[in-house]
Amino acid sequence: MSGQNLYLPIADIAADAGLRVIVTATNAGWETRARSSGGFPALPLGVCWHHAASSPSTSDEACVNYQVRGNPDNPVGNVTLGRTGDVWPIAAGASNCAGKGGPMTFTRGDCPTDQGNTHLWNVEVNNSGVGEAWSVELVDAYITLSNALNAYCGNYPDDITSHALGAGDGYTDRKIDPATAAAVEGPWQPRSTNANGTWHLGDMRAECLARAGTRPPPPDPGDDMTDQQFAELMGVLNAIAAAQQADFDRDGTFGPKADEGISQRSAIYDALGSIGGKLDRITELLA
Repeated sequence: MSGQNLYLPIADIAADAGLRVIVTATNAGWETRARSSGGFPALPLGVCWHHAASSPSTSDEACVNYQVRGNPDNPVGNVTLGRTGDVWPIAAGASNCAGKGGPMTFTRGDCPTDQGNTHLWNVEVNNSGVGEAWSVELVDAYITLSNALNAYCGNYPDDITSHALGAGDGYTDRKIDPATAAAVEGPWQPRSTNANGTWHLGDMRAECLARAGTRPPPPDPGDDMTDQQFAELMGVLNAIAAAQQADFDRDGTFGPKADEGISQRSAIYDALGSIGGKLDRITELLA
């Protein structure tokens, strides 16, 4: 999907994950909202975790209003989470949020230096980040949403980054979010990586993986062969199979030609490993 101008269905992704989605006049129009560069150039490689550094007295809607229109660099982030885990879609395309940082490597590729706005999902949270409590329901929603956004793109659950550098493995040394670790309530307790209480990225990644249940296999590359290409390929493989059978008949099971045929057939199977479901059909015909 590289080179495309993608606007992604945030509300559907969140709702399908069981989260409550809120759209009011404040964030309406999120479906076509983006920074000046427009939609994502390709499916995001991961999720960057933020907090909005809002006052504890700031309502969710007031926080969202700032992300949509109050900040001169709006839209800020793709999604804002309210204090109880409500999902407020902000921008379906690229946003202004990550700023300068990186580069970082994710499962599906690299996020270049200073390209977190266009290569990552950015999730803001209505939290001060200087000691305000992170409730169990908010943390649960954060992880659930992050996992759902990654799953939609074919990423792994641990394809995430903190906005801060933290222990040296986050996105940038200019920020501290998410923070503070000491304010996280409930059974999951991330370690703190600096004096600001930035959450430990390793702990964040491990928890996302744990709640996903397993590290899923890499996304299926799909099957992009035409029927004609498949027929031509099958013709070649059938000819190879016939030649190998003739060698077997002439030399016997353990003759030199049989050994050569076994090696050749193994190489064919290895070479075909990238074509997905049709490998089973080819294997049956060559067996």
